Amino acid sequence: YAPVPDAIKYCEDENEKFPYFLCEYSHAMGNGPGDLRDYWDAIYSHDNFFGGCIWELTDHGAFLGGTPEHPEYGYGGSFGDPIHSGNFCMDGFLFPDRRLHTSMLEAKEVMKPYRITAKNAAKGRFVLENLKNFTSLDDISILWTLEVDGNAIASGIYLPTTAPESAENMVLPFPKEMPIGTVTANFVFATREATEWADAGYEMGRTQILLERNDRKPAVKTVCAKPVLTENDGTITISVANTVYTFDKADGMLSQITENGLSMLKEKTEVCYTRAPMDNDRSPNVRWKRVGLYDTKKVCDWVKTSVNSKCAKVSTKLHFDANGIKLIKATVTYTVAEDGTLDVTLDASFAKTECYVYPRIGILFPLIKDIEKATYFGYGPMESYIDKRLAARLGKFKTSATENFFEYLFPQENGAHYSTSWLEVHTHATQGLLFTAMDEPFSFNMSHYSIEQLRNAPYAHSLEEEDATYVNIDAFMSGCGSHACGPRMAEEYSTTSGKKYKTTFKVTPCRSGDIKF
Repeated sequence: YAPVPDAIKYCEDENEKFPYFLCEYSHAMGNGPGDLRDYWDAIYSHDNFFGGCIWELTDHGAFLGGTPEHPEYGYGGSFGDPIHSGNFCMDGFLFPDRRLHTSMLEAKEVMKPYRITAKNAAKGRFVLENLKNFTSLDDISILWTLEVDGNAIASGIYLPTTAPESAENMVLPFPKEMPIGTVTANFVFATREATEWADAGYEMGRTQILLERNDRKPAVKTVCAKPVLTENDGTITISVANTVYTFDKADGMLSQITENGLSMLKEKTEVCYTRAPMDNDRSPNVRWKRVGLYDTKKVCDWVKTSVNSKCAKVSTKLHFDANGIKLIKATVTYTVAEDGTLDVTLDASFAKTECYVYPRIGILFPLIKDIEKATYFGYGPMESYIDKRLAARLGKFKTSATENFFEYLFPQENGAHYSTSWLEVHTHATQGLLFTAMDEPFSFNMSHYSIEQLRNAPYAHSLEEEDATYVNIDAFMSGCGSHACGPRMAEEYSTTSGKKYKTTFKVTPCRSGDIKF
């Protein structure tokens, strides 16, 4: 498990005469690995670095029962065995029944033997490289689409003939004028004819190139009125037309959103800085427990309010104590505008401790369970993280709290979506909330399982859906890495101490049919 910088250092040392091979370099346990791209960038850029082995192919869980649709698997300790290694046998790209983890899809994208790079993307000019040593690319078709805000505006098929270890220029008929928005060029590599191992049209890989990130915010028709702020002994309420926001006066956190009579919060919002540890969080989790990350005491320093004819504001300054130190400091500001929308700003930081990585920092919205459906613009449709997103693509997707959950056999963090610019969630009757990033895109999760249940449950089949839909809006979610066996995750992928995190997003109560995307 040599870190990438160590591998590069060896490969670039002129005194080293032997080629470089990693017998084991990336750990596919649970939600991971998150470092594949970095290793393969080094492999492709250094001819003497000729690859390595990932641990490993298959989860070695033992079948306990259940049904083919909902199998139940055990691991070390499930059979009364006193000496065991727990779930450390569950460390593969595949479930025991050979269903794919999302990590297998990530590895497929990293290792595909061709590469497309932009030459003058706005003019439809790209370079296609054949990374194969012996065969040309005349056995594949490239299906391309040009998308603006996730909607295709042009498409076609390109038939390459690129010789082995060479490149060719691709010129595609893009429009002369690009619409304003987020523009992506998307390529799907597919077999032209049936082979012994795949049908014709089998997808061998895909590439997305971002031409322009200019996210347009969805438009919602709202009713304007003067915000009215009311305080009593326990709560603060801000009303605008048919929308009422309620805050807990003790800590200043949002405790209810009521729109046209529907109360949408199951519990009050919270600053969220934990996650159900991934298998690759094993080492950091020891430190998280030791510094008291799961046993903090919330302390409110102050709550302030203000109101004028245009907006009403509730601000709270909090810190979270653990073992005698202020482990997390956070200021949350809620601003209700005359159109009934709510701007949420989170400023937070972590104390310097032995923890070289923290899980996340954001706001948790525990919504009523009937808020089930979702549409979003971010990296999907599968889960995506800052260091695990090649199999995903930036676009517009539909999902639900049920579908978004990825059932790892050992419960852990799952189902995040990196770099999301907006998320709309609603009930079956279409009433719900629109979350819109106001500065940098956010990461989000949506699930019927709380972090606490996922953190404490021993098996996937022991999970029980809760009477809530938990939505996390994160300023930063740490990546996956390979640290169950491998090196520490790179700092650029980590939520760390000594760094300030800030996010601002807008919450708009609305009906999904009233939104123009």
